[in-house]
Amino acid sequence: MQDWQNYYAHHGEIESVMIASTFMLYVLDTYGKEKLLAFFKAVGDSKKLEKALQVTFDKDKATIEKKWLAYIAQEGFPILSEPKIVRF
Repeated sequence: MQDWQNYYAHHGEIESVMIASTFMLYVLDTYGKEKLLAFFKAVGDSKKLEKALQVTFDKDKATIEKKWLAYIAQEGFPILSEPKIVRF
């Protein structure tokens, strides 16, 4: 897992926002608004991304990331580099 500051520095502001947006869309389309809000709350409460993913979605980071990347491919989002779930 990469850290967010290094990932952001290498991908630029616009692409980083696009990648983050695709994750939010994935969560909305797959789990709904309540889960997205619950995920934000879990991240804020725990300050630990992997714990927030597990608590909210009952799946580990690798599983969520794999499903999210499949969603990106299925939807045809124009991402220039390889997106990853990164910690803050």
